[in-house]
Amino acid sequence: MVVVLIVVGVAVAVAITVFFYLAEKKRREAIVRWAATNGWTYTDEDGRWVDAWRGDPFDEGHSRKAVNVLERELGGRRAVVFDYSYKVTTSNGKTTTTTTYEFSIYAHQLPAALPDMTIEPEGLWDKAVKLFGAQDVELESVEFNDRYRVKADDPRVAYDVLNPRTMEALLATGGLDIRIQGSWIVAVDKGDLDVLRIPGRVEVLTGIVDRVPSYVWADRGGAGGGRGA
Repeated sequence: MVVVLIVVGVAVAVAITVFFYLAEKKRREAIVRWAATNGWTYTDEDGRWVDAWRGDPFDEGHSRKAVNVLERELGGRRAVVFDYSYKVTTSNGKTTTTTTYEFSIYAHQLPAALPDMTIEPEGLWDKAVKLFGAQDVELESVEFNDRYRVKADDPRVAYDVLNPRTMEALLATGGLDIRIQGSWIVAVDKGDLDVLRIPGRVEVLTGIVDRVPSYVWADRGGAGGGRGA
């Protein structure tokens, strides 16, 4: 009886492994087809992007990977999309457990470098922290302030980037953790890349850039990329 249970257990484990392998293979093939159809180049894995930016999830864990990497030019500036993962290993002295965390990353190069800024959905902990005096950048929209936490090295730039149209667009999208670091705007989403979501996520970033007033880029030596003052 014990032998039978072991055999059944092994068979189930093999079946689960095969199922996930085939599902991942199918997803990767869909990404490759989508890239070829929509003018993106595909690279199976590219370590250049693993440490391209700072902050969660890029500074976390070990065995970091950037796979299913898609690249192209949009509006004369580079754009990149990829699956990002890292692992965390913990031990209680008796057993060791390794957990893999997976994200989809969307990034678009800016017309010029901007001061660092983060725009992240506000959780219950963030709301609690606010009660004890932690300050965010407060914008014109009460709803946006309630749903997002904005931190910026230069609040004036935050007001220009997060203008009313952009706040409205982000409220309609929801869920994205967005940051500006140097000459890139980056969006982090939980879970694997899905070809059905790529166009919309990329459009969120290009929309943010396009709605930035042109004087913001001009003040920093950039060329175009935004609307008029």
